[in-house]
Amino acid sequence: MDVVIRDGTPDDAPSLAVLKLAWANRRDATVEESRSFARDLASWMASQGDSLLTQVAEHRGDLVGMAWLVVFDRVPDFSDRNRRTGDVQSVFVNPEFRRRGIGHALVSSLVDAADRRGIPRITVSSNDAAARLYLGTGFEASPRLLERRLNQER
Repeated sequence: MDVVIRDGTPDDAPSLAVLKLAWANRRDATVEESRSFARDLASWMASQGDSLLTQVAEHRGDLVGMAWLVVFDRVPDFSDRNRRTGDVQSVFVNPEFRRRGIGHALVSSLVDAADRRGIPRITVSSNDAAARLYLGTGFEASPRLLERRLNQER
């Protein structure tokens, strides 16, 4: 398999924008909307500094997959004053490249980077189809995780 997993950079934003649009099932986006999104994405990536880890899967010069880890500070505790947490987001592999271990490699590279940084907790929101991927990279289901969404019907 000639797919390389590497750090993504703001220079990758045009290709990442295409992947993000596919991830969001927005194939209806115009060329100008895609270009505008790519510019905004590059600007956002550059502004995040070490609070963002982006991994990409590259095949013969084209990006075919992506995974993001957003790192944020948590409220300090008395015994742990530099609490950090990571959240895995927008993991996507083009359909024609799936079932080759690329998603696993992307998520594993994020987990390894988080471990090197000493980030003790990483979360991910998953659908049923992707849950096996995350379970296979060390994530565990948490019965205590709750969420609230704006305008959620009660």
